[in-house]
Amino acid sequence: MKLRWQGRWGLALVVVVTAVALIWQSSRPAAAQGGAWSQPRLVFETDGTINYPTVVTDPFGQVHAFWVVLPSEADPGPNQLYYTRLDRPDWKPVDIFVSNESFTELAGIANTQRIALFWHGDTYTWAGVSPSASAQDWQPPTALHDALPGAGLALAPDGAVWMAYAVPSIQAMYVRRLDPASAQWEDPHWVANVTRVQRVPNAVRVAVGADNSLHVVWAEYQAPDGWPPLGLYYTNSTDQGLTWLPPQQAADTGFNQPNVATGPNAQVYLTWVGMVGVGGKYFQESGDAGRTWGRVEQISLSETLGGSEGAPHILVDAVGDLHVVYAQSKCVWYTSRQGGSWTWPLCISANVPGEISNIESPSMALGLGNQLHVFFGSTRSSSGIPAAP
Repeated sequence: MKLRWQGRWGLALVVVVTAVALIWQSSRPAAAQGGAWSQPRLVFETDGTINYPTVVTDPFGQVHAFWVVLPSEADPGPNQLYYTRLDRPDWKPVDIFVSNESFTELAGIANTQRIALFWHGDTYTWAGVSPSASAQDWQPPTALHDALPGAGLALAPDGAVWMAYAVPSIQAMYVRRLDPASAQWEDPHWVANVTRVQRVPNAVRVAVGADNSLHVVWAEYQAPDGWPPLGLYYTNSTDQGLTWLPPQQAADTGFNQPNVATGPNAQVYLTWVGMVGVGGKYFQESGDAGRTWGRVEQISLSETLGGSEGAPHILVDAVGDLHVVYAQSKCVWYTSRQGGSWTWPLCISANVPGEISNIESPSMALGLGNQLHVFFGSTRSSSGIPAAP
């Protein structure tokens, strides 16, 4: 998100202890499970602008958080990329990179050796991880390409990191693999071109199945202005990105900000949002690795509310249940699917003090064995969120 609102920015964390009997396997509605969520806790506060709150868990269950701070007009300075560990009792934000250029499109992912960060779709850095230490000794950022917005990341079962991205200048999507053994980026593989002339691609997301199949979704927008959204498209590859199925249309004009995830077998899950005037948050599932699709389900309370407030973040837990968070109408909403039914959406940010002006793009991760961590930035008229213990 790239917004500049009047007021004070804060980063908040809410945590739910997902004990198997309570959340993952319970059939009670989400409203009855609200007591499982912690109160929002303040991680960071600034008079500047906070962009791209991102939370990542590593295979050791540790929870890493990143965010970008843009200076205020009254106190100009460089842009700063911050990091902290959320699973420690003493949160100590550290600015790991400082730049006079903007950090955009921040994304992160971790395997057993390293945690990787990307911004603006072209700049990559990493730091080593271990079972007990915070990420440290960050490598100097490396430019992989020219500016390529809308990059998405996914972790494969073999520990490889896959990046999917758009190249607007040639109106095409590509994927690229980071080999876990050599820590080197392999050559890019072409995915698809845009489906019509006078369109530009963006918001490319990728997921990797249990069989190492690749699943890519993206949005197409009207050229040259990049608005409005004209459709969402999906494709997949079963041979490490060498060949791809023809793109399938997932949604029509007025829908954007897609996301994709995979289940423990051949399940593929898509989520997306309706722009202002269309509204709603939506979900669709394939049980056969993307060959056929079930009906589209609305997972938000109303299709008439909200707009392009960030892609719904979807996670699949160890028993195959789905967890989704999304922003709508100044709230972060949580819903889950257990036994084939969606729980009633619950506003888990309702107890943030002060008058909220804006919340967008919450980030979610599963860590510490059985905890869901939701990380988000908000603007509000006053402070008062309890700080870290």
